[in-house]
Amino acid sequence: MPNEAKHGDAYCIAASPPFRSRACWLALYVKRYPVKYIDSSQLKTYLKLGRELPQFLGFGKYFESRTFEWANLSGSPEKAKIDLIRSYDAGAGWGCCDVLSFGQVADDDPSEEKFFEGALEECLSWLESELGGDREKFVGQGMIDQVYEEQCRQ
Repeated sequence: MPNEAKHGDAYCIAASPPFRSRACWLALYVKRYPVKYIDSSQLKTYLKLGRELPQFLGFGKYFESRTFEWANLSGSPEKAKIDLIRSYDAGAGWGCCDVLSFGQVADDDPSEEKFFEGALEECLSWLESELGGDREKFVGQGMIDQVYEEQCRQ
C-alpha cells in the first residue's frame, strides 16, 4: 500500500539551514523590499507581544576597529529597556551578513555597556537625547541585517 501511515505516527524531517544564513536568499530579499519602519504609535503593541525592536544608529570606532552601532528596545511598555549595541563591523565586504552574530564591544570591555530602563516614553526620550536615535526608525525583528546591508552600500 502506498500510504500505510496511521494517525499519531511521527516522522522526523531534517531541517535545512535557516534562510537567514543563506546569503543568496537574503540578497534577494534586500533588493526587492525596502525597509519598513514601525510607526511609533505601534511600539507599545510590539512590546506587549514580546518583540524586540532594533534601530540603526550609525557606524563608529573602537580603537582601530569599525563598529556598527544600533539600539535594541525590549521589555514591556511599563518596564522597557533600551540597549546600545556596538558590534564589530565583521561583515564589511561580504555582501550579506547576520548582524546578531557579530562580536560586541561590551563583551570585550564591559565599561562600554550602555542601557536605560524605565517606562517606554522615558526610554524613547533617552534614545533621542543620549544616542541620537529616532522613535520613528525602529524596524522589525530580523530587519537589522537589511538595514546593515543598505548602510554598507551607501
